[in-house]
Amino acid sequence: MIKALLIVFLSAILAAINVPASQFLLGKVPALLMGSLTFLGASIGTGTIFLIRVLRDRKSIKFLSGRDWLSVLCINVIDTGANIMLFYGIKLLSGETASLLQSFETVTTAIVAYLLFKEKPTWRLLLGIGVVFGASVLLSFDPARGYEFQPACLLIVGATICWGFDNNFMKNVADKDPFEFAFMKCLVPGIVILIIAAAFGQVQTTWAFAGFSLLDGFVAYGLSVTLLVYGFRKLSASLGTAVYAMNPFIGAALSLIFFPKTPAWTFYVSIVLMLIGEGVVALDAHFSEKKKKAPNKTVGEDIIQP
Repeated sequence: MIKALLIVFLSAILAAINVPASQFLLGKVPALLMGSLTFLGASIGTGTIFLIRVLRDRKSIKFLSGRDWLSVLCINVIDTGANIMLFYGIKLLSGETASLLQSFETVTTAIVAYLLFKEKPTWRLLLGIGVVFGASVLLSFDPARGYEFQPACLLIVGATICWGFDNNFMKNVADKDPFEFAFMKCLVPGIVILIIAAAFGQVQTTWAFAGFSLLDGFVAYGLSVTLLVYGFRKLSASLGTAVYAMNPFIGAALSLIFFPKTPAWTFYVSIVLMLIGEGVVALDAHFSEKKKKAPNKTVGEDIIQP
């Protein structure tokens, strides 16, 4: 179990690297091209590993099949929009703000689960959603500009809405080979965004920065997703999600380390609120999981045991 926790935590760290890396690269690489290269980097890396696995031991691999491809297609469409909004958001916002706003993914995932799968929210989940939502609203106003609303925050929120659908569709393919899934998840959006970038004249950068963008995608998207899937195989959904949910906070910390600055007071209040909100959501997931495993328990037994 400890090994699985470390794997999921490493996955969160790798995902968090994307924001500070993108902050640096977006000064040299157009946003659309950056969105494409990160996906292509993830696809090339995980696709290579998947090919090696197929050549070595094809029989042990559980391939995508049948209706899995419909889920993958939906994820492809969703990820195309998400990545475009994400990189424009990172380009226009400070790294720590862009990172923290990604915690809104918890809210959108729960809302989509309710709308699509009729998973009724508990009072704890609603409380956690409310706290995270409040923190996100607070982050959207810049004290340095007279508390002016930052429209770019809507781009990050838009990306998290896409991820909310993404996370729910991924439930359908969670038991399949993670390398094949990561390869197919990233390949089509990478190609589509590259075509869009070419149409808007944004395929302009040096080979060095293109290479760094591909590497960023392989690490922050490809390796992160595959490690997360492996970790979840040994952990409960609530515990795994709670650990992985640290990635926006790690990303904010890394952004401040690599690009030192003194954030406004709203950042400090928001990070505390988001930690509380994420903690409440994780606790709710833990209780919900316990209920599923022990359906005969009464409501009054749903308390924290010493």
